[in-house]
Amino acid sequence: MLNNILNNVENMMEQETQVTVNDINEMGFIFIKSTDIISSCGYLIACMTIARFEEDVEAPVVIIDYNFEDLSKNAQAFMIYHELGHYALQRDKLVNIEGVYRDINDEFEADEYAMAQIGCDNAIAAMEEMLEMMDELSFGLNELGMEEVRIRIDNLKRVKALVEA
Repeated sequence: MLNNILNNVENMMEQETQVTVNDINEMGFIFIKSTDIISSCGYLIACMTIARFEEDVEAPVVIIDYNFEDLSKNAQAFMIYHELGHYALQRDKLVNIEGVYRDINDEFEADEYAMAQIGCDNAIAAMEEMLEMMDELSFGLNELGMEEVRIRIDNLKRVKALVEA
């Protein structure tokens, strides 16, 4: 199912921010492309929120921007699983698009969730690719963001060492 989503990324059009229960895909989440949402939240490449519907149904919404398409399939898979990790592990902490909540420990948890899905080496390679993309997109000026990604890469390397010990 994930491969189906990744294969269809290139064909996605920028979507309205209004989502309906019919938008929930076979994996149980909503996947949309919206550069406006990503930039308004202060994120780069991907973020997630929760959609709640009148039918008392909720679903994670993974939002990507156009930079997502430039990532390898491995990095795309990591990012999707990372965002779904936030939903699986931190659902109660998530806020809607009007507010931004961020905690480095939550990022570590979501990274480790993604790493469990795609493997240690693939996860580290994906994070290194994202760091390179951040550097290129910000012309090296997003030092705080890049430092956070470096810290997250180091955390994944520590986890890998523990797994391999």
